[in-house]
Amino acid sequence: MDNDFRMYSAKQRFNQIGRSAGISGWVLLFVGTLFFVTGCGEDAKPKPENQAPKIVRRTISETPAAKKPMAVVPITDKAVTVKPLSAEKDTSPNLKSALKVLPREDFYTVSPKDSLASIAAKQMVFNDPSKWALLLRFNLDELSYLKSGPKLPKTILRKGTRLKIPVLNRSNQKPAKPWVVNVMSSPIPDLIVVETTRLIRNGFAAYIVAFSHKGKKWMRLRVGFFETRETAIATGEKIKTLLKLKDSWVTQISASEAINDAS
Repeated sequence: MDNDFRMYSAKQRFNQIGRSAGISGWVLLFVGTLFFVTGCGEDAKPKPENQAPKIVRRTISETPAAKKPMAVVPITDKAVTVKPLSAEKDTSPNLKSALKVLPREDFYTVSPKDSLASIAAKQMVFNDPSKWALLLRFNLDELSYLKSGPKLPKTILRKGTRLKIPVLNRSNQKPAKPWVVNVMSSPIPDLIVVETTRLIRNGFAAYIVAFSHKGKKWMRLRVGFFETRETAIATGEKIKTLLKLKDSWVTQISASEAINDAS
């Protein structure tokens, strides 16, 4: 009853509005009902409680690292030859033998109680005490204070003296200067020492060669080294005059004796 009265009252109201606006009451009633139903429907929807806020994630692409510019290789018509490492090392087929004969200088600083004979006997020097003559020949200025005599090879040297150690010829090849003068041969060491010192201090390349004869130790005093026999003979004549010798003779030496041709 109440509902019908309400509908009738609403219709009467919409008819009054419709007359003033020129619109039928039924039309206005329909439109109003539609708005009323739509509004109620929106309010009827349950609202979620404590809904977490939406998080919008944006993917940020990383900017790629700048690439280094590539080297530009010019193109030419010429061919490029690349040598292997082995070719760089093997510069000579006889490299090892060549290194053995390279000139060099070694020096020895005299220690207390050193003598020419003891230094020459050292393994790192000549490993042969008879080669004291080589040390004297290559260090005349440094050893000018030494007195000539049979004791010279064993005379104690001044401490701190710097001696040049000559490089021996160890090539084991045929000597380029094979001729030498055999000045004298004797089993008496003192005689050989005195004459060797005199020759060296007069500018001759004198050296001593030890050998055995009839079970005894002998020593040869020789002067070298000459390319021709004639040159050796001429030098022998000068030596005979200096030492007042009756004779001397020349000979060719082997590769093993040419080691004394030091530089």
